[in-house]
Amino acid sequence: MSRIYNVIYLAPPRLLRNRKLLQLQYEYSKTFIEELIIPTLCKTGKLKEFAREIQEFERIFTGLINNVSPPINDVIGRVATIWYAFTRRAHASLGPRIGNFTEQLIKHWIEKTGVNVYLNVNVTKYFIEKYNLSIRRGRQRIDYIIEDFDHATLSLAELRESEHTGGRTGQESLMDKLTDVLKWVEEKELRSKLLNKGYRRLELIIAILFSEKDRTLLSEKNYNKGRFTSLRDYMLREKHIGGALKELIEKHNYMVSLDGCKNYMHRKYDKYVFDHALERTRKICLKKDDFIIEISILWGDEFFKKFTGRSFAELIYEDEMVVADDIWLFFSLAVNEFKIHYEFDKTNLAKVYNYVIKNKWIKDSFTKLYNNTKINDVTTYFYELNKLASEIADHFTEDFKGELRLLETNDYIKQRTYLKQLCLVALSILHSGIC
Repeated sequence: MSRIYNVIYLAPPRLLRNRKLLQLQYEYSKTFIEELIIPTLCKTGKLKEFAREIQEFERIFTGLINNVSPPINDVIGRVATIWYAFTRRAHASLGPRIGNFTEQLIKHWIEKTGVNVYLNVNVTKYFIEKYNLSIRRGRQRIDYIIEDFDHATLSLAELRESEHTGGRTGQESLMDKLTDVLKWVEEKELRSKLLNKGYRRLELIIAILFSEKDRTLLSEKNYNKGRFTSLRDYMLREKHIGGALKELIEKHNYMVSLDGCKNYMHRKYDKYVFDHALERTRKICLKKDDFIIEISILWGDEFFKKFTGRSFAELIYEDEMVVADDIWLFFSLAVNEFKIHYEFDKTNLAKVYNYVIKNKWIKDSFTKLYNNTKINDVTTYFYELNKLASEIADHFTEDFKGELRLLETNDYIKQRTYLKQLCLVALSILHSGIC
């Protein structure tokens, strides 16, 4: 059989129960498919609505203002505006979904170690409810709060996918919430409240996952020195973390470690000295009695290994991981079919979909497969689903012999592959009940 496409939109929910990654893909792709892709494929007139959303300055900048009435022989010109408008709408919709998917997947990985993980937490609400702190309720949120009772550690982590942590506003937003927590340690008696709960360690973490330059995992080998210097400068300013550190050290008599939390001593706060230590170890630690505060910057795999015990690569490929193809398959096919629509005033998908709904055996075969409780593994299901798509493609080819040309090529294998993809999307449209 040709390549297997893992179309999770067509999979029964029962097969996803032990597949957290697929569950998350399904959760964050389902509405994208049902609210944008399928309705637009069914009613291509929506493309003109999307095009009307493009503002005049954007039309001028992109040059689309010159493309109002392209000649009939200008195929790319005729489709340029709707391609642009559709991809613009699609990426605007995908952005938040990708962010939510990423956060939830990382949360799942951390939770597997047996700790409690809170995601996208209102910082003040958490400490008011958990520790009865007398603080004003605010709106600031932090990406992760991790309660590790076995190691008596409470960790607050801000996660950034790129070294570019934003301009002044972004940097200050990053620092403010961590600065507030540091101030609460003594001013609001957070240290004693944490000790009463069994915590002996408070960790404040800024984690940066990928290099801005090449999008590989960030490490000592590929970090941007300018970005790192800027981040340290913001952290150690007196109105940010630096000021809170100074108060804990000089007013509340905390001991300091500048060698990676190994040796502690009493010393005054000196931004230059602390910056040098942060540059070398990316870590500053304070200690009072048996209570430790650790402030650290983690890069790439350091974050994953600290909280999961495994590298990013190990997490990604664990348990023979299965990943769904829905987003790229539906999106890419839609873009191609819109070009065909504007060139020939009809789509291949419409022809295949009409074939699917007119042949009862297709719906019956899919329903039987979908409800087959003897299939208890999603990989087996995807294999059988692809067999059905190939069978539909075979019948379609036979019934439309001589008039089938789906791509701008006569290569049979490429035509056959695209037809199978069309069949899978046509089955998805039938399954959705939208058209």
